[in-house]
Parts: sequence; C-alpha cells; structure tokens
Amino acid sequence: MKIFANIYKARPEVVIEHNGEEVIFSASVFGKKAFDDGFDVFDQINRYWASLPYAQQEAIYKAFKEVYRGFDQIFTSDELYEHLNAQIKELVKYHNLERLETWVSMDPSFMVPEGIQETFHASIDDNNTRDKTYTRKDYVQIVSLALFLRCMVPIWGEYINSTRRDTGMEYKEYIAFQLLTNTGILESEAIQKLTTYIVSITKEKHRNPEKILNGISSEDMGFLLLALTCVRRLCVGDLRGHDPKSHLVSKVYKYLYQKVFNASETDSDVQQKIFSDNSSSSDQSKRSILESYRKRTELSLGELAELEFAYEDLYGAALRLAPTITEEEVRKSVETSQILRFERIGDPQLIMMSWVMKTAIQPKSVYYVGKDYVVSMLGVLEAVLWHWGHKYLSILSTSHMIIGQEEMIVAPVDSRGQIPLEVQQGLLKYYPYIWSTLKRNTKQSVPEPHPVLHSIDLVVDDLFNNAWRSTASEDKVAEVFGEVRRKMPIHAAIKTELAKLLIDVETRRSHLTV
Repeated sequence: MKIFANIYKARPEVVIEHNGEEVIFSASVFGKKAFDDGFDVFDQINRYWASLPYAQQEAIYKAFKEVYRGFDQIFTSDELYEHLNAQIKELVKYHNLERLETWVSMDPSFMVPEGIQETFHASIDDNNTRDKTYTRKDYVQIVSLALFLRCMVPIWGEYINSTRRDTGMEYKEYIAFQLLTNTGILESEAIQKLTTYIVSITKEKHRNPEKILNGISSEDMGFLLLALTCVRRLCVGDLRGHDPKSHLVSKVYKYLYQKVFNASETDSDVQQKIFSDNSSSSDQSKRSILESYRKRTELSLGELAELEFAYEDLYGAALRLAPTITEEEVRKSVETSQILRFERIGDPQLIMMSWVMKTAIQPKSVYYVGKDYVVSMLGVLEAVLWHWGHKYLSILSTSHMIIGQEEMIVAPVDSRGQIPLEVQQGLLKYYPYIWSTLKRNTKQSVPEPHPVLHSIDLVVDDLFNNAWRSTASEDKVAEVFGEVRRKMPIHAAIKTELAKLLIDVETRRSHLTV
C-alpha cells in the first residue's frame, strides 16, 4: 500500500494504491509546489504503512475507499461530514499518535534538529517562555502529528475542493479542520502544545476587525490559525529535520509571522468608523467592537436586492430569450437542476450562463447572489438551450464536476482542434475588436489572442481537465446519447459548438432589438 502525488496533471492529484486498486483525490488546493519542494511528502507515511500487518493495511485502504465513496455519492453537507468524520476515526485507530511517536523515535530518517533542547531553560535575556518553546519531546510529538496528517491530505484536498464555493475561500481550512472533531486528535498533547504556541506568539493580533465581521471572534482566532497551520503547513511539511534552520517548527513560525504580522493592512476590506468630534467618549465606549467597523462591499444592499429579484423571475428570464418556451419546460429543468445545490458548480457552466443569459441578467451577477439563485437560473439555461436546439450543451450546462480517474472520459488527441474558419468569421462579425494587435512580454511581441476565442479556449481546458456528471432528466439524456448515462463525454468539436452557441446568442439578440 502506498500514497503518492501526481503533479504531472493540469491539477495535482493524490493517489492511494493497494493490491492493484487505486483511489484518486483532488489536491489542487495545495498546489504543485507543496509536493515538489525537494523531498517526498509521503515517504515516511508509506514506510510506516509498510511496517504494519497486511490486515491493517487493508483496513486503512478500506477507510480511504469509503471516503472516496462519500465524495462520489453523498449529496448533503451534513451527511458528508458525518461520513468523513467516521472514516477519519477509523484511520486514527491505526495511526495512534503515541504509537507514531515510538515509530518516529526509532526511524533513522527522522532527526531532531540542532537547537531543540532536551528541556526548557528560562532566561531573562530573551523573550522566550515555555509556551513559545519546543523541547525534544514536543518536537517528536509535532512530527508524529504531521505524520498522521499525511492521511488527511487527500481528504482535505477533496473536501475543500468540493465545498469551498459554499463555505467561501476565507475559511475553507477552518471548516475542513473541523473534520477532526471527536477523533481524539484535537485533544492530543501535540495539538494542545501547538495551540498554546500559536496563541502565545500571535495573541497581540487576535483582534482582527475583518475576521470579527466575518464571524470569527478574537477567542476563535487561535483555532483558525491552528487550522491554517495544520492544513497549509504541517500536513505537507518536511519531517526529516535535516536542516537546523528550516525544520518543522521554524516553518510553522515563519508561516504564522507572514500570515499574522506581515499581512497587508492596506488591502483589508474593513475600515474603522470615524466618529465625529461631537460624539462623547462615553457614547463611544457603549459601542461594541463590531459596531466600530464597517465592511466595504462592491455592491450596495439595494443593488444586491435588485439582482436577487431578477433571479427570482425564472420564467420571465426564459421568455426574454425564448419567447415560445413553455412554463412546463422551464419548471422541469429547474426541478432537476436542484441536485446542483449539493455539488460543485464548475466555471464552464457559470461562464455559459453569463454568455447566454446576459439579456435577462447581469453577466457578473453570478458571483454576487447565493448558490440557490444560481442553481435555479442554471435550470433556466438548460431549458433555453434545449429549446434552441443546443441539446448537448443544454445537458452540459447543468452538469457538475466529479473527481476520480476511473470516471474521466478522455477525449481524442485532436479534440481541441481549431474552430473552422467560417465559424470564426461568424464570431468576428459580432466581436470584431481586440485590445491590441501585439502583446508584449520581456523577450518579444506576440499576437494578442482574440478575447472571445481565448475565453472559449479557457472553458474547453476546464472541461477537459475534469470529469462531469449530468443532472438533466433521463429522457433528455437518452435523446442526446441514445441511452441513459450520467457520465458526460466532452465532444471532439466542443470548441466549435461553443462558438456556434455564441453566434446564435448574438443573432437572437440582434433580432430582439430590431
């Protein structure tokens, strides 16, 4: 049994192999550099697994298979959380931290770096305290913790990739870290020491107004930083301890310093309110910290309400694009699209919606309204495209992203062929302009790509880099493919189909304005 990172894909993956089988998880959230930094992230955990009896290896692999099944088949966030938490508990059985400490202490590949003392010695000459200091015992414990967290890399990678659109980018690690709740890991000595260490060196920065306004109190800042440290550094950090100036604890310190003390305050979306001179100090003292700050927003509440109102009129939006469409057509598509509420909505679908629906809704509004609004409008998009005759694209528009090598349908090598010249000319009729004729770089000037053709290229790249599953009704799927199938193949001529769709959109818009 072994685990390894595949960084030669467009988006990195983590693969777990055992007895001729494999399960594949997304690792794009970590980036390629996390797995290509001069050492093998999974070397130690692979050697630990190799030391276990075969039955235990089987049990570990079974837990990962169940994790994969959960991502593939469970749609609700609460049910997915409970399922993953149960499998993590199963993994903890075979990765007891005390057992890992013993194994780490005996394995010759691990070293306690020079400078890590056996015991803590207080000194009045520096600012060190016991809370800010790691002894040899503490260091072995954090290495053992990081060794276990190797098991969390595929789980966190897939979980964050699956849920970040719903949880938001700011606290995705905070939410993912909570998968360890009730597993015993959060109560371990290693976590308790790390928490104490983080709080002691960052406590002066715990009153962060932006995070307070986003729902993180100053008391919770320690847990947020703990989550970030474990998810971003410990689980992929170098465990060997060969470099006394760049060991695990020093990496943690540097990360926290950069995250907390070196963060740009000028880029914050939060500004402190300026009280007028005639407001008394007693009045100000009665205000809460939350009331003392205001959050910058790109849209006013009134503008956001207007966008949401536009999204609520689903049939009206459909009629503006397809005057002969029936309410029943729209209702059925909106109904089947609701599965997307529990799935990842890909960028290709959002971009297609902005292309087609721009007569009815603001193209960029998709990034400001809630997911429920977006899902329902994608249902409208499916109905409109089907009514127009773009039946394959109609089904694709309400498909969602899936992860798993066995699920992917690889297109032929020439599938990303160029759009025929006559179709390109049709596009240029409606989109004749580019920013400039030449794009300069440091070495030479190169032709500037046409923005519309470039946008199509980006959509197609995203389609080929992922696997997709349809949510459309069975009768629609059967009509397009001749059978009921949920795995979506990407057509060889997808670029041309998208280009023809854009031409159709603009042709219909020009007729509406006549």
